[in-house]
Amino acid sequence: MRTEIEEVEREESSNTPILIKSYGEFWNPDLVDWKNSRNLLGRRTRMGRNINVYDELGVYVLYSDYTPVYVGKAFSSSIGGRIKGHRQSSRKGPRWDRFSWFGVLGLDSKDRLKKSKHGLRVTTEELVATLEALLIVAIDPRLNQRREKFRNADRLLQSDSDKAPGAECHRRPLCCDFPSLTRLAEEISEHEPASKVMGFQLSLSIDTDAGLFVNIAP
Repeated sequence: MRTEIEEVEREESSNTPILIKSYGEFWNPDLVDWKNSRNLLGRRTRMGRNINVYDELGVYVLYSDYTPVYVGKAFSSSIGGRIKGHRQSSRKGPRWDRFSWFGVLGLDSKDRLKKSKHGLRVTTEELVATLEALLIVAIDPRLNQRREKFRNADRLLQSDSDKAPGAECHRRPLCCDFPSLTRLAEEISEHEPASKVMGFQLSLSIDTDAGLFVNIAP
């Protein structure tokens, strides 16, 4: 049976508008050509057309082994520009391997970013609901019952169409808890069946000295 608190959370979750209009989770920076293009490409579906969200505004999270290590905002500079700066940073660049982004502009009927709206009116309820949703998605608290999906927002899967020449994904350990592994499983299943993502074959292996690994091969 649901507790009274869970019923209230479920009601608030279904009724309160969220300011996030488009977003992507756990994207791989190695699939972006940061040096030679101004693209940050996603797709609504695995076989859908590319949508460039480089100039989206909002907030983003950098992860190391699916653990949040940095949170930033993008307003005067775009999300793509901010993440590019972090990727090319000698100090921060080597210290993260995934990123999520959450945009406030959204997409029009032709899958182009909408123009920036200045002086947007936001209610206190909408602001609080958005902050809560962002924290739940970014941190994934173990005691939270619900998994935020950002109602009425476009969730984009990452495209590898702009991958830099010679870019590779490497075998690396997953130093994360069960909720993060669950999120990884969701990401894999939404891209391709048979544990195949972005054209790479994935398999899990256990190293008694180093832990759990994801093996990625063309």
